[in-house]
Amino acid sequence: MNVFPNSPSAGWCFGRQELVEALPRTAFGEGAVLLYGGRQSGKSTLLLALEESMARVRVSAAKLGDVDVPVYLDLLRLGFDDGPKQLFARFARLARNACERQVDGFSSDGDLDACIHEVVDLETFLRALNAVASRCGSANCRFLFLVDEAKRMAEGRFPRGFQENLYALLYNMGQSGRLGMVLAGAQDLNAFCIDDTSPLGTRAARRYVTNLDQDAIVAMCARCATEVQVADEVLRLTGGHAGLSVRLLATVVGNSGLKLVEAARVVRGERQELFRLWAASLSDEALALVGPLRRQGLLATRQIVERLRDRGLSPLQGDRAQAELQYTGAAISSAAGLRRVNEMFWDYAAEVDLGTALPIKQASERMEPEMWEILRRVELALRDLVRARYEACWGIGGAEIKMKVHLGPEAWAKLDGRVEKTKRQYPLSPSWAGRQVMECLFLGELRTLIEHGAAWHLFKDVFADKGTLGRLFDHIVPVRNDQAHFGVVPAKELKRCELACDDLLVLIEQGRNPVRGLV
Repeated sequence: MNVFPNSPSAGWCFGRQELVEALPRTAFGEGAVLLYGGRQSGKSTLLLALEESMARVRVSAAKLGDVDVPVYLDLLRLGFDDGPKQLFARFARLARNACERQVDGFSSDGDLDACIHEVVDLETFLRALNAVASRCGSANCRFLFLVDEAKRMAEGRFPRGFQENLYALLYNMGQSGRLGMVLAGAQDLNAFCIDDTSPLGTRAARRYVTNLDQDAIVAMCARCATEVQVADEVLRLTGGHAGLSVRLLATVVGNSGLKLVEAARVVRGERQELFRLWAASLSDEALALVGPLRRQGLLATRQIVERLRDRGLSPLQGDRAQAELQYTGAAISSAAGLRRVNEMFWDYAAEVDLGTALPIKQASERMEPEMWEILRRVELALRDLVRARYEACWGIGGAEIKMKVHLGPEAWAKLDGRVEKTKRQYPLSPSWAGRQVMECLFLGELRTLIEHGAAWHLFKDVFADKGTLGRLFDHIVPVRNDQAHFGVVPAKELKRCELACDDLLVLIEQGRNPVRGLV
């Protein structure tokens, strides 16, 4: 029996009780919290656990009382072109739904629905929110908005004026103490703190989702029906990184007789894209610490300051760089200084010579690939996903037969021609069943294989619906074509493509992992 959830689950939140209790208090007190956590660190699971914990408190509209109402929203669920108008409208609807679940006797009617339907900006949102609160009767409501993948709020669809609107909402419109917001993300949250004039960055508190401790790993092992004695080895291999730890245990549980060290090698191979994403997201300051931390295992504060100064970087960013390596899952803070953990990641770092291969001032150029590199990664990730799902369902030989049927004879003939051409060009290339076919699939063909009626059930857990998948592809296609190689692509199209690629990589990374509860 598979004990692992297929989507983020509050029940898989281990070792975060202190954060669950502190976040509401901090958010209502400070107005907003920037919750930093790297990919698969457990941010979504933490927010869902917080939502579940707060929602357990029920009140009656007929009695005086206070109630804190959690409102969770994953911004990946917004449409690609959605902006502040759609976000405010979604917030209003979700706030009403949350009150209906938590307040007995909540009175919803056509007038309230019309008020919510009219939300187009900050003013109409606040009006709708007050209308929702008024339908709670004698219950006094405070709303805590839990915003997952909050980087979407710092991108082009949400101009700087939107941040200023949020600032006004949280601090200048009589909502202090009545409304709070937790914005979850990674380094992208720094966009809210670019300089002293960044409105949210000047007031928001900062909290970090770091690696789990031994007690949490022991509890995780028990939940996975695994001997708790392996907790020390899991902690050594993953450093307590939530997503890697669950994936490692899932691999052991799903492969009887497989030892942890062997399972770690399997997971290392599967998680290459995750490690690349971690590396690509690190700031120049954090990268400056990677080399010496990899070699020495421990950096004292004095050494961190000296390292940054030697690389021409500001020592004042030392605290941020240390925090970054911790919430990414590569290090933890100790009395002696910053200590390296997570052997799986550091094996990858040694393999690619991360942090020392190029001067730090070239790191941004190296670590943030050009558009073609991003597109290449998306295509490789899609090919791996399609191959894995087809082979899991129909076997290696059967998968290729199904692909031929789903693509149709004309498309398959073109694909077969590309395969033969590749064989002639690279006669010494190693091969295995189906490899040449997968390497020669174009983006449109991959989309057909995913959306085909007989295969769509294999991918629904990744893309939710065909509309979501279609919108992402529609923003990539104008850039991923022959004309784009030789002509000028408008900046807006490039940005659309970049965001769509990022969304696809996140969804695919989650979909590769059958234990997404800690993503």
